[in-house]
Amino acid sequence: MEHFWELRESRVIADHGIFRVRYDCYSLPPDPAVHQFVVLEAPDWVNVVPITPEGCVVLVRQFRHGLRQTMWEIPGGVMEPHESPEETALRELREETGYLAECLERLGSVHPNPAFLNNVCHVFLAKNCRPLKVANPEHTERLEIVPTPIDEVKQMLRRGEITHSLVVNALALCGFLR
Repeated sequence: MEHFWELRESRVIADHGIFRVRYDCYSLPPDPAVHQFVVLEAPDWVNVVPITPEGCVVLVRQFRHGLRQTMWEIPGGVMEPHESPEETALRELREETGYLAECLERLGSVHPNPAFLNNVCHVFLAKNCRPLKVANPEHTERLEIVPTPIDEVKQMLRRGEITHSLVVNALALCGFLR
């Protein structure tokens, strides 16, 4: 399906460090009316599903300010401009958990919410992860590292205990929702 929108104007109206707010103005010919849409320009993200040799997923619990509650997640974060998705995946795994992966497999990429976000989230499976270093999260992160058997993670998904959409997506790409 073709898109028929014509971009008339695009302007950044705010820069908040982790994202910029942009107004895009479009018309839908033949109607000359201009419609304004908000776009958040954000860097690409990475999520990692780390599996230990014992068959556990290395889950992370952390407080999320948007919901004002603690969430079950997997390691992940923002790609730095000089990094590849693979480099970011290994860095985030090491920083957030202290685990290192023997093997990293790319599972795919998703668009978190293309209605108003312009970024991509890359998803990786990290195999044979072992805790070889001390975690070194950012100074604003307080993380609880919880290696959890795969079957229990599947149950957590079914019970609605894991609700972060990008985490659910990554676990689905691993086949945990079957």
